Amino acid sequence: MFKAKFILVVIIILCSYGYFSNPDGIVITKEGKVEGLINKGRAILQSGKFWKLQLERVNGKYNKNLTPGESMTSIMQESDQMSRKLDKEYDDITKDMNSPEEQMANTLRRKADSIEKAGYYRETDELTEKNRLETIEKCKIIIPIIKARLLGIKISYTIIFLAIWVIVFTILVGITKHQKAIVARIKKSQELCYEGDSYYNRGEFSEAIVSYSKSIALNSKHLSAYNKRGDAKFYLQDYKNAIADYGKAIEINPNYENTYIYSGIAKSYLKDCEGAIADITVAIKINPRNGANYFNRGHYRIRFKDYIGAISDFTMALKNGCAYANVYVIRAITKDTIEDYEGAIADYTEAIDNYPEDATTYCSRGETKDHMMDYYSAIADYTKAIEIDPEYTPAYVNRGENKISLRDFNGAITDFTKVIEINPEHANAYYSRGLSKIELGQKDGGYLDISKARDLGYIEAI
Repeated sequence: MFKAKFILVVIIILCSYGYFSNPDGIVITKEGKVEGLINKGRAILQSGKFWKLQLERVNGKYNKNLTPGESMTSIMQESDQMSRKLDKEYDDITKDMNSPEEQMANTLRRKADSIEKAGYYRETDELTEKNRLETIEKCKIIIPIIKARLLGIKISYTIIFLAIWVIVFTILVGITKHQKAIVARIKKSQELCYEGDSYYNRGEFSEAIVSYSKSIALNSKHLSAYNKRGDAKFYLQDYKNAIADYGKAIEINPNYENTYIYSGIAKSYLKDCEGAIADITVAIKINPRNGANYFNRGHYRIRFKDYIGAISDFTMALKNGCAYANVYVIRAITKDTIEDYEGAIADYTEAIDNYPEDATTYCSRGETKDHMMDYYSAIADYTKAIEIDPEYTPAYVNRGENKISLRDFNGAITDFTKVIEINPEHANAYYSRGLSKIELGQKDGGYLDISKARDLGYIEAI
């Protein structure tokens, strides 16, 4: 819109200049053509006025050149006479100062200069006369051409020009009013968006969506309104429509990182992990230094069992500022899945160094050590987890299982009993305790525990 307005203003200025200004001289060639683009525009806009002015100028030049002007020779002869007179007076004054030979030399020098000047004046007069005659001939050719053009002009373009000027000006005014209306709509749209933000910040997401929708109705290119409405729908778990809003926002600005991030998360909730990975990948291209994006993409890759790709993403997350204990834990779990137990233990250890009071991480490292059949070291990790959280049943269960592997059935029974004290419905604890009792010859007690596990739905007990 601004470009159209600018172009119209330029057209008005150029046309006005072309209509009201005049060329500096004669701009008609002997072929009857108008020289120069601006002069051609003047000829079109001014019409008869332009050609009448040219005819006046050509006639004036023609009449001026009909009579030869005073020759350069006659003008300069008078000057030479005065110069010779002054030279003679100078010689009379200085005759006693110069020798006869010097006086003779000066006289000859002045005579030579006079002869040279006479030749120059004659050449100038010949050139001037030649130009005068050529100008007369040119005017004789141009005058009939201009008169013919004047006879061929049947209408004046003044009224047409003024009509065009009025039309263009009217369009310009209309565009200005339209722009003002657009500005007013954009301002109102922004106010409604702020209103939506107020609802959003208070957790009133449905009301926020209404305000954002009104904002978008007034300005279909309002990036923030689409993004915020998508966020509100996201929090209402309307993921499908949230993704639609994020898509609109991406159409308006395909280089806004957060839009792709939230769109990817919404797609992951709809189990569209492929779409989520695609969105997060674009976000990474926009900002390759945001570690959280790598972390999220790694999660989605795990769902596709792309464990190597996930580990690579978790590594990039750590390199780009996402150096949290849970990143090491997730990478450790992924390494454990592909049986890279040493790598998993290293990551769990790093996580423990960052957050040494997390019982879960000790327990997870113990499980990886289980896989390596390093039972004593695993038991040490489970024990540490229990020290941190005495009610953490997975650590008791795993430690009990490890004790069974080491045939420490009494120790195992102690751990499973503790689990049952914490959670009387823990079927696995009953089953494993029953097996431990049977190994110690306590068949009745063992069968009783296994029966309890069966009653609680434990498949192996059945």
